[in-house]
Amino acid sequence: ANSGQRNTANRSRQTTVQNSLLSLHSSPTTAAMCASRLLHLRLAQWLCISCLLIVQDAHSFSPSHVPLWWLKQRLPHLSVRSTSEYMDVLRPNSASRLPDQAPTPPPIKVPGPLTKEASEHWLASRGEGDAPESRIPPSWLLSRSEWHLLFNKYHNSMRAEGWGFEHLTARERSLLPDNLQRERSDKAAEASAVNVDFFTQLIEHIPTEDQLYSNLNRRKEDEAEPWSAAAYSPPAPVVDIFHPPGIKLDKQHYATFGSICLHLFRDWSEEAADVRNEVYGPIVEQVKRRFPITGNGPPPRVLVPGAALSRLAFELMMAGYDVECNEYSALFVNVVDFLFNVCTEPMSIFPLAHLFADNRHLATQYTKLQVPARMPLAEARAAGRRMRLSAGDFVELYKSSGPAHRKFDCVVTCFFIDTGDHVLDYVETIDDVLEEGGEWINLGPLAYDGSVRLKLSWEELQAVWEGLGYRFDSVTQMYSAYYLQPGVKLSTEQFDSVFSTAVKPRSH
Repeated sequence: ANSGQRNTANRSRQTTVQNSLLSLHSSPTTAAMCASRLLHLRLAQWLCISCLLIVQDAHSFSPSHVPLWWLKQRLPHLSVRSTSEYMDVLRPNSASRLPDQAPTPPPIKVPGPLTKEASEHWLASRGEGDAPESRIPPSWLLSRSEWHLLFNKYHNSMRAEGWGFEHLTARERSLLPDNLQRERSDKAAEASAVNVDFFTQLIEHIPTEDQLYSNLNRRKEDEAEPWSAAAYSPPAPVVDIFHPPGIKLDKQHYATFGSICLHLFRDWSEEAADVRNEVYGPIVEQVKRRFPITGNGPPPRVLVPGAALSRLAFELMMAGYDVECNEYSALFVNVVDFLFNVCTEPMSIFPLAHLFADNRHLATQYTKLQVPARMPLAEARAAGRRMRLSAGDFVELYKSSGPAHRKFDCVVTCFFIDTGDHVLDYVETIDDVLEEGGEWINLGPLAYDGSVRLKLSWEELQAVWEGLGYRFDSVTQMYSAYYLQPGVKLSTEQFDSVFSTAVKPRSH
């Protein structure tokens, strides 16, 4: 009976749509009324469902029913040249098939936003967990479901890229040696298994949604599945993370699992030590030279905006400086929390497995390594070091009226000054937080995004600083790679960056 009612309703909707289309020519007023009716009937949804049905039941339709451009746009990983070939691939009994999809986690009931009081209480009681409210997660913490969706995109992208290797044609099999076919297949399978295991370890400390959001107000002694801040984080975290209410923390910025892999490779693997020495080494040496630690009085205060996975901030912290870093990407903030506050032993990962292009050798793509090569949690605790990380937009946090605003002796920017919507916002904010006589140490290019309003040259940018009274003690050009040393892949991202030191004037 329900099926009959649905069929009758569908026929009624189709008739209404046809009648509405026929009446469009009568008058502009009628056209507007019809447009409203069509929107009310969700014509767009109806058309989309029709297209999906055509593809799903392709064996019962003529190929001409499906435009080639439509199929190419939605199925880019299928390398075929005509609608007929697409139809052959999509038929249920075809030997060809679409790549397997990773399982999507079940939907969860998402709670409303945290109140300011609840967020502050969680931060204040982190590591104790005595009060029921301390079980409320911090606003920067990604849920397991968010992590699963992120990893599924990465996994599905790799399967789509490698789909051709899994479904070689007879001609391709005859030309590609059997041993190379087997080697690629074995390495791809190993990389997939290792990266899944790495992902599992990355999120296993995060409570489930049921633990986080069920019955927060019931008494502690009645809890069946308690979870507290103490269960989530060490009693004395190496990195204190704070995210003030109302400050934007971007979940789209560097929001791919592939970007995590590449930054882990660059910042925390032994294999990328040469790249770090080229980029971070000169900055750390310059800070030490300009702000030597004498042991008399508190250590110099250093701010590191755009810290990514915080390796540069870690090096400065271990050198004895009072370090505060800032990161805009929610994803990177969560990985930093794991590396500094949770991780106790190195983990295996294939960080380049998703990069199918420009590989000199198969082993280049399937490089297995251990991260982190240095254990920040163990080293920082042994040395008695801690640092602070502000999560959110740098300008909103550190402007003169911002919740994180305070004075620093030195601001270090590494591949950062060109990342904002307006470079002058960064200039003013850095100037606001620097003490008189403080210094801005910068290394990086000016590879502005297309949406940036003013793409200043270095000459113009230096003139802006000098207009504020800053004195540039050094400006040099420094060649550096970004992720990989030249020669590892057939093409490598490299920069001829500006390395500069500017001193803020003292008032007289």
